[in-house]
Amino acid sequence: REACSADIAELTWQLKMRRDQLPQVRDRLTRTEVLNRRLKEDIDFMRKHGPLVHERLQLESEIMKQIRTAQSE
Repeated sequence: REACSADIAELTWQLKMRRDQLPQVRDRLTRTEVLNRRLKEDIDFMRKHGPLVHERLQLESEIMKQIRTAQSE
């Protein structure tokens, strides 16, 4: 009987600890979901606009080369 009482007390304590942690875990989950959603939006944006950004970067690099060439002449 004493062993069962000790086991029940231990399980009750563990349950209370887990219950107390639940709001923190839910909060972390919510923050993680928000960050995950933002990351997916950023990935989608880069998939959609990445080629245009790359093209513009190449164009600007070419313009910078032309400017340097003109300055050296």
